Amino acid sequence: MPHRFSINRRFFATSACALMALGFLCSIAVTDADARERSRSGSYSTSGGRSGTIDTSASKVRGEGLKRQKNVTTSSGKGATVDTARSYTKGEGVSTNKDVTTLGGKTGGYDKNTTYDKESGTYESTVAGHNGKSVTYTGTASDGQRSGTYTTSGGQTGSYDASLQKTETGVSKNTSVTTGSGKSYDGSSEAAYDSETHTLSKSRTNFRGKTRSRAVQYNP
Repeated sequence: MPHRFSINRRFFATSACALMALGFLCSIAVTDADARERSRSGSYSTSGGRSGTIDTSASKVRGEGLKRQKNVTTSSGKGATVDTARSYTKGEGVSTNKDVTTLGGKTGGYDKNTTYDKESGTYESTVAGHNGKSVTYTGTASDGQRSGTYTTSGGQTGSYDASLQKTETGVSKNTSVTTGSGKSYDGSSEAAYDSETHTLSKSRTNFRGKTRSRAVQYNP
């Protein structure tokens, strides 16, 4: 579900979403064999008492990259979609496009371009929202750790640290952002998959300290 932010928090919302959109924080990597063509369906429930069904598909075509689609239908019949396309061009890096239609019918998304220098461990990533705002990150990446600085299209700057750690059943993520004025914000999330029940559980604590969770049980 989308979160509403007041005007003075719009930049931070963009930064937080973009940080989570950075390649190594997006999701657990999918192997080529799995990604060529795969569909899954199931049901979900949230800590807020909401429930419904979910259908996902992923396909990979040589020369076109990876495409994913997610369709969510609530118990009351409302629908939402997320379409993601990712491709790699040698010498230019990774390009990602995400289009989102919320349960309320609003549309949004972003385009992201990331370049990475393996020898130096440095990278640059620009996330341009479909609302016309953007943020550029520059920094270093190694062993699940990323740190560096950011600059928004509005001229605001700051620094960030992000980490990703594997657990026995999934991953845990921690993100810290410090604005140019010295304010600090921390967030975290966890994801775990139970192969016996085919259940993916996720929880996220946002920068305001509020924790939300959801569970998706896929059909065998």
